Amino acid sequence: MSLKKKILCGFMAVAMAFTATACTGKSNEKIVATYNDAEIPSGIYIYGMISSLNDAKSKLSDPKADVLTTEIDGVVGSEWIVNEAKKFVSQYVAVSEMFDELALKLTAKQLEQIDDTIESLSTEQNKDFGDSLLKNGIAFSSYESVLQNSEKISTMFPFYYGKDGVAPIPESELKAQYEKMYRSVAMMQISLADPSGKPFDETNKKAMQDAADDYFKRATQGESFAKIYADYELFTAQDKDTNPEEKTEEPEAFLIDSSNEYLPENFISELDKVKVGEYIKTEKDEFILIAKKHDVYEKPEDFENMTNAIISQLKSAEFNDIIKAKADEISEKIVYNENAIKVFSAKKIAAKNK
Repeated sequence: MSLKKKILCGFMAVAMAFTATACTGKSNEKIVATYNDAEIPSGIYIYGMISSLNDAKSKLSDPKADVLTTEIDGVVGSEWIVNEAKKFVSQYVAVSEMFDELALKLTAKQLEQIDDTIESLSTEQNKDFGDSLLKNGIAFSSYESVLQNSEKISTMFPFYYGKDGVAPIPESELKAQYEKMYRSVAMMQISLADPSGKPFDETNKKAMQDAADDYFKRATQGESFAKIYADYELFTAQDKDTNPEEKTEEPEAFLIDSSNEYLPENFISELDKVKVGEYIKTEKDEFILIAKKHDVYEKPEDFENMTNAIISQLKSAEFNDIIKAKADEISEKIVYNENAIKVFSAKKIAAKNK
């Protein structure tokens, strides 16, 4: 799992798993380690412990087994959790150092969003989560640092692989991935269920399927997609005496991810068989889709807007390896406060999160 994903997803697990872990608040326990002249708050390590504990539990073949005494990847669980927590700390430091080496800064908007998140921990809606952080020895300032670390990864990633970055990706490679992963379509969705989500009976389902066949035939014969869509709205209107406003423009084309599981299973394969401007019709249990194929470069801003996502698809694993390599390089230079390590032991953390 990537460090960024661990940061973003881990706190969801933390929110569910956290109860109350002892925190004495003694000054010699507030700092878990030092790196050069920098002090690393224990809250960073505690977060890594909770995340590692959850990872360890997910690796157990028997969910009832003792996570602390069961071997994980050839290491006893309690030791594995500590090792992984220290790796998290190393990666946290590595991200900060890489960010500084690239002379990057978080934007005012990024910092404002993080500030808003921290402030929300004291609201009624998020108070339970905020309290759980504090009870576990994670000060809001430590949580803020974790969020900032996540944003640093988000900032570095496109900078590293962008046009003028450290290892820029050729535009040809970006476009090849864009064309592989995305399609541009205008779609009309014909529901096979009522507004509550209950599937139509066979009679009503057949009526909608017949209507869809007719709409598709009209579309392939060159009739306006806008007119066809307006007729569908009229067909499904509850008040047949009130005509929906007739549409003069076709449904707008938009990008879809080819891996989208919401689409009918054969949607992409069928779409790839037709030319730009042609239509397909596909069906799944809940609906029928009539779609008009568009050129993915029809709107230049679509490619520009998806560039970061494309870079992530191509390079996220590689970038995670770069962070890990940097973390391995500096891990021996991190000096741990053994007293804090003992206080926030795997045994104590696990006992409070059964």
